[in-house]
Amino acid sequence: MGSGDISVIAEDVVKGILATYEELTRITGKPIPADLVREVLRETLHIAVHELAHAALRTSYPEFDRLIHEGDLGECVDEIAARVLELVVSERLGLATHSIDEHVYELKHYASLASLPVSVESLRELYEEATKSARAGDARRVVDLVLSKCRKWVKAKS
Repeated sequence: MGSGDISVIAEDVVKGILATYEELTRITGKPIPADLVREVLRETLHIAVHELAHAALRTSYPEFDRLIHEGDLGECVDEIAARVLELVVSERLGLATHSIDEHVYELKHYASLASLPVSVESLRELYEEATKSARAGDARRVVDLVLSKCRKWVKAKS
């Protein structure tokens, strides 16, 4: 997919957001204040970075698609590796990110991850090493580091 294709998709998304704003304004009879729109759209961009990180992992590693269907282990690797890429990309682009505390909170809301012994400190340690690899362009090492840690967490849960 070329950048022209991505631009067309992005334009469609922006058109959808604008149409949604107009429709909600029509239904409620009131414009949504700019500060609320700004807050919501920043979170929308954050979500897009995260979801694109998932797509990049699946595209880059054919075996990743198989791995993510392996229950707790697959979901652990998928969610954490995507968050590592999300942090690095957001940092480089100057975008808002969630804290490690927020990441642990988010991960605990996945049914398959809720009982894993993921602490703020253990996730911070993993992120420190994995983000170095991501910054260096070594996504394969990111996946390997996350896979190793997730295996330990899944085994500890059993």
